[in-house]
Amino acid sequence: FIKRLFKKQENQYNEFISVVNGTETWKDASNLIDSFFYKMNANPYSKEALEFSDLIYNRYFPNDIAVHKGDEFRY
Repeated sequence: FIKRLFKKQENQYNEFISVVNGTETWKDASNLIDSFFYKMNANPYSKEALEFSDLIYNRYFPNDIAVHKGDEFRY
């Protein structure tokens, strides 16, 4: 995620995860993700973007996604 979505900016990744971790609802997190993808000119339908969104979604609705995809995501 750091390489593809955050353009190798690990600090930006860590800051974004901190902000997302502070959100209480999926709706708020989803809005942050959408804004981020727009700001970074990232394709929200790319494999990495979808996986990133799914992992964050899974934080709010852990029973909706049957398989956790990878260990790249840190809470």
